[in-house]
Amino acid sequence: MKIFEKLKKILKKDKKEKKEEEILEEGKLLVNVYQVGNEIFVEAPLGGVKLEDLKISVENGGKILKIAGERKEKKIDGEYLLKECYFGRFFRNLVLPFLVKNKFEAKIEDGILKIKLFLKEK
Repeated sequence: MKIFEKLKKILKKDKKEKKEEEILEEGKLLVNVYQVGNEIFVEAPLGGVKLEDLKISVENGGKILKIAGERKEKKIDGEYLLKECYFGRFFRNLVLPFLVKNKFEAKIEDGILKIKLFLKEK
């Protein structure tokens, strides 16, 4: 089974457990996940957030990637006419389609969080 098929199955199950409105209210982080060789890449839009303000961990023996942080609201002198951007705490507990090592690399580049995970050897 390809990685996209596994992820679709996992995400479909996740959405059944929670209503879409609940997911958005909690500040759930949206991600893209892809594989290149023995590496899994996770990318998420995080404009205005610094890497040192994030908590990233691999847990449950390499099966779950946890990302948590907070996007702080910028104070303005006027008042908002339209406010669609999410501010506040966000998180994502992502069940991975393959087991990964506890070692990972993370950076924020052009407002995108990029995490590189390494597959565990079978």
